[in-house]
Amino acid sequence: MNTYGMHSIHGRAPAIASGVVTANPDLSVWVVTGDGDALSIGGNHLIHSLRRNVNLKILLFNNQIYGLTKGQYSPTSEVGKTTKSTPLGSIDHPFNPVSLALGADASFVARTIDMDRKHTIEILKRAHEHQGTSFIEIYQNCNVFNDKAFLALTGKDERADNQIRMEDGEPITFGPENERAVVIENGVAKTTEWLRRTKDSVFATHLPYLKKENIGCYNWGLVTGKTQTMYPWGSKEGSPEPEVWFHDLLRKDGNPFDPEEVALIGAL
Repeated sequence: MNTYGMHSIHGRAPAIASGVVTANPDLSVWVVTGDGDALSIGGNHLIHSLRRNVNLKILLFNNQIYGLTKGQYSPTSEVGKTTKSTPLGSIDHPFNPVSLALGADASFVARTIDMDRKHTIEILKRAHEHQGTSFIEIYQNCNVFNDKAFLALTGKDERADNQIRMEDGEPITFGPENERAVVIENGVAKTTEWLRRTKDSVFATHLPYLKKENIGCYNWGLVTGKTQTMYPWGSKEGSPEPEVWFHDLLRKDGNPFDPEEVALIGAL
């Protein structure tokens, strides 16, 4: 055949591509698949392709829905997802494609977002350079059947707080000013700035979980007037008191910004 590509049987693309590249090791072979295709009927073929580690590149476009067949729920749809095939909401726990690939001992695993052209190009280059099976999950918006599924990662006001870029040999930092970080120390992951009231990271959402999991924590900022952490990042000197404090817990006279927070801390 004189062709740049071909369509395979639904779900069997990794198996067919494995045969193609094994018989033609000089070819650069790429599989383009989706969350429904690769993780349902093709799930078995996917994990065995990853473990065999032939020189194959797999792009899994994940839009958390069956887009081609008009909007049924897929193996990556969230619990409670209402679709034509789940009118009362999905009861299935979704797959995490990256976790699945890591569990199959894939030798190259990455994730990117369709609208982030620069990052996607870099990931594709790295996958091409890798000798072995490369697995890339690409978050892809389906504006017909599942619009804004990844808004927390793509929205202008949300993405800086929710995206964590991981680069080999580089510190793991995130936030609008890269002011937060994840640190591994003695096998324990530590993160900075767990409290950020302006982004709905508050005592009520975090402290009960931290106590349940026996995770130690401290809050950066306690009394206003010292570190001035009642102000969010980027505030100008002399700014009026914000309606929602950023970090601080108490006023100079000892009265709390939110008495319910102090009561929660005492109860825990």
